[in-house]
Amino acid sequence: QPTQGTMLTLFSLIALLATPAAAVPNSKVTQQSTPIIDVVMVGAGKSFYTAFGHTALLIRPNARTPLMKGQLYNFGVTALGDSDFLLNFLGGRAIFWGNIRPYAKQIKRWQREDRTITRYRLLVAPVKARKLYARFQSMVKPENREFVYDLFRRNCVTKVRDVINEFTDGLLHKTWSREIVRQGTRQLAKIGYSDHPAIYFAFQWFPGRAMDAANTAWFRSGEPSFFEEKLKTLSYPDGRRVVGPPVIDSRRQAPPAVGNPIHWFPISHGILIALLLGLAIFARPQGPRLRALCLGLGALLVGGLGSLLAGIHFWTDWIDLKANLLMLTAWPVDLILLLPAMAMLRGRPTVSAWVKPYIRAHVVLGALLIIAGLMVTALDGPLVPRLVLLSGWLFASSLVSKTGTPA
Repeated sequence: QPTQGTMLTLFSLIALLATPAAAVPNSKVTQQSTPIIDVVMVGAGKSFYTAFGHTALLIRPNARTPLMKGQLYNFGVTALGDSDFLLNFLGGRAIFWGNIRPYAKQIKRWQREDRTITRYRLLVAPVKARKLYARFQSMVKPENREFVYDLFRRNCVTKVRDVINEFTDGLLHKTWSREIVRQGTRQLAKIGYSDHPAIYFAFQWFPGRAMDAANTAWFRSGEPSFFEEKLKTLSYPDGRRVVGPPVIDSRRQAPPAVGNPIHWFPISHGILIALLLGLAIFARPQGPRLRALCLGLGALLVGGLGSLLAGIHFWTDWIDLKANLLMLTAWPVDLILLLPAMAMLRGRPTVSAWVKPYIRAHVVLGALLIIAGLMVTALDGPLVPRLVLLSGWLFASSLVSKTGTPA
């Protein structure tokens, strides 16, 4: 029968031999189950909806998962073909959602669109990487995946950015919220939509003053290219980088899709301003019918613009479309000028007493808005549309200046 010392020796030997055998498999399991996470930045394409680029997250469950079999978490999905999509988008009520696609399938689509694709390895501890992986799996579940889209505040970038910020203990927000960016978001549209004239024109005329205000780098990080520039240089307090060096999976072959100089907008509007001022100062329409037609057309255009701006202001939930300062010089009630225009068209030699002061008030307000915008930041905004409206009111004033009023 074994003695107590023999039993103790045998037990110690078994424990010594068992410890390494148990440690090796556990280490392998830990290594294999640590997700590999890449932030994927996609450059601009030729389509208007790709003008600002795109951001997604690529996750491979472990280090042995091939790159092309990784899962791409994408939060830029919507039904562009729906008949009411544009109205919902302008109203700030468009629904987008997140999904998962194989990276191999999605990268082929981006390559067909000739877009640059760059990956940045997210450098987080294994335990955080596993939690982050679980978070994104939850975010694309049917009950969680939908969100109301905002071009700058809730989009494909912010969905990725906000989770990274959370799992880096708020580092992104702490760092970027202290930095002020003077360039307003309207300037982004000026660059992004340089090859899309109709959208560029709309962004110059219709959004409100919120698009001209300075913002923090945190707010601006809702734009893909800005987010990429800030993220790739971001470091923890101890100097460690948040992401690794860029890895380019595909490079655009054609010239850059955006950022071309804008010439047609100031040239076309400059010609219009010169024409209106020239007519107002040097060549007033002489015939009463021609003056009536010009006044009536102006009333329709300016009154229609004022009605549209007021309607957008009260209808949309998108804050950037509200509070357009052009509403100070284009009113819905400007349609009332159709009345004196119709009277002149019928041969009436005079206009009502209120017409001339009404138009002069518009001229004064238009001039004051331009002057105030040059001095007060809060009243800043696109100068060319203001000059067009002021020139139009000066022309309208010239149309009625030689017309008498009832005694």
